Amino acid sequence: MTSESALSALRETSEKIVRDFVDRPVVFRGYLSQVLSPVLTDILGAVKEQILKDFHRPEATTSITHYTSLATLLSLIEGSPKTVKANSLRLSPTYRFNDPTEGSYLPREIAGVTDHDWLEAEVAPLAFAACFVSNGNQNAGDDLVYWRSYGGDGEGCSITWNPEGLPNLYAVAYSEGVERVTKGLEPILAALQPVLHAPDPTSSREARRVFGQTFWRSLTELRYLHKSDAYRHERESRVLITEGSESFQPDRVVFVREDEPGSHPDLRRYYVDPSLSAERIFRPGTRITLGPRVRHAPDAKAYIEDRLKTPLVAEVRMSSVPYRTT
Repeated sequence: MTSESALSALRETSEKIVRDFVDRPVVFRGYLSQVLSPVLTDILGAVKEQILKDFHRPEATTSITHYTSLATLLSLIEGSPKTVKANSLRLSPTYRFNDPTEGSYLPREIAGVTDHDWLEAEVAPLAFAACFVSNGNQNAGDDLVYWRSYGGDGEGCSITWNPEGLPNLYAVAYSEGVERVTKGLEPILAALQPVLHAPDPTSSREARRVFGQTFWRSLTELRYLHKSDAYRHERESRVLITEGSESFQPDRVVFVREDEPGSHPDLRRYYVDPSLSAERIFRPGTRITLGPRVRHAPDAKAYIEDRLKTPLVAEVRMSSVPYRTT
């Protein structure tokens, strides 16, 4: 995955820094951050791009499904098409997701496998994602597990459509993805051994601190495309954007207040991706399924069908899942 010449140069530079400057801590630190770290960044960038090619699915032909609230659906189909921010499916910050290991699962697993605990270095870039079920199952849009987890306990809806041409759509990987990334990083870690195990303990610790941050700033997207096997059944796909990436546009961040009656203020931020606009989602072949606990579902179905005006197109169904809360 990484060229032999690049790895050889990285190893030689590591050896030179230790040989010439390990007894000069200030100079040693300068070479770490100003010489070795930029070289490492370039190498890791190449590794990331190669891995992301396999995650990327812009030409996907299998439908994806997004579970959401009725309020979100209505904002999409009733919003003004002239205001993209008002009628686009928004990306949420990943720290609000139900998986508490978002962004930390991959570093933790690689640190455990390689015995490099410094690879768990805390680097917390802001990541936004919209998540989809993409298991190729015709029932993906009407599944009890998803209704309970992501569809408002059956009071929401699901939207299923063909995402072909969606530019930032990636498949999520699980334990097998960790193995692949680890395999790609092992020769790089080997080339860094001279500085990671420098004779001076202080210099060695400094190298691990600098490289821990360099690794995960360079591989940010990969952190948010790996999840525990406990979530494997979802076979998730994501539209993902991370703060600091070349495609990130700060003016697409929107702030919304979403208070529940009688609750504390709920202040949120989202990222708007025009590729998830209503016109891109609601087109021939798109299906809306109302959850099994939607109140007066026939009326809701008729209302939504009435609001789906050209160019927005979708078939509206009611869930066939028998479900009620007890």
